[in-house]
Amino acid sequence: MTDNTKILLVDDEEIATQFLKKELEKRGCIVDWAKTSQEAIQLIDANGHARYYFDLRLENSEMSGIELIEHLAKTKPISMMAVVTAYRHGEDALKAMKMGITAIIEKTIPSDIMINQIMGFLTQRI
Repeated sequence: MTDNTKILLVDDEEIATQFLKKELEKRGCIVDWAKTSQEAIQLIDANGHARYYFDLRLENSEMSGIELIEHLAKTKPISMMAVVTAYRHGEDALKAMKMGITAIIEKTIPSDIMINQIMGFLTQRI
């Protein structure tokens, strides 16, 4: 699953997310990007994404990434979620795993390895 796979990236880091968006689009994915929790909720309501990537620590947003995941778990359960974070072993990452996050992908690893991990996540079956 990569051609025309609809993905929602929820991350406030512009440079890294633009890079990730371009790389996924090169591989045939359709990528939406939300910089805040409110934008993410609107996009989730409007579009049928197959995969979701959340930054655990959204700055300048109504909710952090983990709070957004908690909100969605209560109001609109979605599957195939990954967390993209620089805090892989933190309390929020563990909390996210308990809420059904399928994968945790580190931001601090080389970009080619991160893209390979994301592509592996894309091929997982629902």
